[in-house]
Amino acid sequence: MDKQDDFNDLFQANYHKTNGVDKTVETTSTENLHSLPKKEEDKKISKKQKLIFIIVAILLLLLLLGIIKSSENNSTTLISKDGTVLGGNGEKTPEQIEYENTLSLIERYISHGEYDRAMDLLDSLLIKNGNDEQALDLMDKIISLKAMDKESQQLALSQMNNSGNNEDLERALSDLAKANEESAKSTQAVNDLLKKQAEAEQQRLEAEKQRIEQERKAEELRKQQEAEAKAAEEARQKKLAEEAAAKKAYEEELARKNAALQAQMNTVNDSISMGKTKLSMGEIDEALSYFQTAKENLPTSEKQFCGDKLSEIAGLVFEFYDGDTISNASDKDALKDASLVYANQSLSYNNSEPVPHYVKGRIAADNKDYETAEE
Repeated sequence: MDKQDDFNDLFQANYHKTNGVDKTVETTSTENLHSLPKKEEDKKISKKQKLIFIIVAILLLLLLLGIIKSSENNSTTLISKDGTVLGGNGEKTPEQIEYENTLSLIERYISHGEYDRAMDLLDSLLIKNGNDEQALDLMDKIISLKAMDKESQQLALSQMNNSGNNEDLERALSDLAKANEESAKSTQAVNDLLKKQAEAEQQRLEAEKQRIEQERKAEELRKQQEAEAKAAEEARQKKLAEEAAAKKAYEEELARKNAALQAQMNTVNDSISMGKTKLSMGEIDEALSYFQTAKENLPTSEKQFCGDKLSEIAGLVFEFYDGDTISNASDKDALKDASLVYANQSLSYNNSEPVPHYVKGRIAADNKDYETAEE
């Protein structure tokens, strides 16, 4: 009723101020308004004032009814000391009981690691009230817990269950978040090191691969060169065999023509064979003597035969000169001179013989006569 009286006084004061009535006019209470017809003073009030008072009384009555209604409504909702909304008799409303039970269930789910079930309940609360700070805080904690590994989650939940204090939980979550951040940095450092090691190993493998490839190519080239050298040697041997066969056929043909010529040729061949044997035995003088006998018995009419035999002698003598069998300097000089003589005599019969040219070139090179050697 204090609010009603204050409102009446304020209304009366404003009314008298607006209509020029003195501010000192005494405010009439509700009971006096009901008793106006009974008082003789009211008879002296003008009709205009009476009408005004009636209107004011009606307004006050309506206002009074509104205040009473509002008071009735307010009486059904009380606030407890901890901020809990209570009913008119000081008890929690069914909605509040459901809300608190839901929060308790959510916290129980969190403590047992049932994050998805807790999130489902939080979603239902936030659908009803998107600004529910308790629900939003719990959701943030669940998100933080889900981001942790199993061990960190167990530690955080253990601290939450033991302390029951949100500040301790938040501090624990913050510490674990920092620990996870440090762990992530350490993991990243290890990953970076492993990456560098992997890159270095890859470079080493690439270098090793290139080395193996180079060795493979070098081996292929070596085998190719060996094959080419072998083929060239086989071709040379074949050519020599063909030439020997041709010479033999030629000699056989000469033998058939003239038995005497054949005997002469046999003497030449025997002398060359004996000279070769003496060379292998190191008897240089005897060898040269046999070669001289072969030369003296050459059938000069048979130029090719003579050229071939002199070329053969030149090659045999030079071979022993150029080899390591003979170590005596005078013997080597004798062999060198003899091989040069037989080479020149062979070319006088057949200038296309290759052996005499080779012998002359080598001897000229040994004598440092490079101009002759190039010829």
